[in-house]
Amino acid sequence: MRPWEIHPGLVHFPIAFLLAAVALDLYGLRRPKEILGRMAAGLYVAGVASGLLAGAAGVLAWFTAPHADAVHRLMYWHPALALASLVAFTVVAVKRWKGRAQPAGARLCMLSVVGAALLLVAGALGGHL
Repeated sequence: MRPWEIHPGLVHFPIAFLLAAVALDLYGLRRPKEILGRMAAGLYVAGVASGLLAGAAGVLAWFTAPHADAVHRLMYWHPALALASLVAFTVVAVKRWKGRAQPAGARLCMLSVVGAALLLVAGALGGHL
C-alpha cells in the first residue's frame, strides 16, 4: 500500500459516524429520547476522533501523492472544506457530550447540518481527486 492510499481508506469512518449523528439529532428534534442523545454524542466523538486520523493521513497524502497541475485548486479546497467541517463538528461534539442526556437544540442541529454539508462537498471533491 502506498502512503497516499491510507487516506481514502480512512475517510469512510468519520463520514459515516458524523452523518449518522446528524441524522439521530434531527430525528431527536421530533422524538426526544435520552438514548438518541447519548448515541448521537458518542457518534460525534467517534466521528471527530476518526476525522483527525483521516486528516493526518490526508496530510501524508498531500505530500506523497503524485498529481498533475490541473488538480492544484481542488487540492486546496478539499482540505479547507474538510477542516471547516471538522471544526464545526468538534464544537458540536463537545456541546453534545456535555449535554448528551438532552436532545440537541435547534441551533446545534443547524451547525451540525452545516458541518454535514461541508463534509459532503469536501468528500465529493476528494472523490474527484
